[in-house]
Amino acid sequence: MGRRSPSIFDTPKGRRLMATSARVAKEVWCGRDGVPDLPEIARIRAGKILDGIDVVDAARYAGRIEGAARILCEAVASRNGSASDAHVLACAPAS
Repeated sequence: MGRRSPSIFDTPKGRRLMATSARVAKEVWCGRDGVPDLPEIARIRAGKILDGIDVVDAARYAGRIEGAARILCEAVASRNGSASDAHVLACAPAS
């Protein structure tokens, strides 16, 4: 949640569906509420950003996590075989 986060999300929001996994939303809320010395502006930004993003229930993408993990492991940009963000990719609509 940097200074530019709100403006980065504003640009595509009007043109594309903005969604994230329930796990990411929970991580943001826990971080926002669980860090005692977090600046108030960061708490506000986190809330505004999440308010503008659809949070996809885990049940809707659970069946796609394995395939998303495989894609992430084989992706050229990853190069490290990490599949830790498969829950985010699994939210993406199938094309």
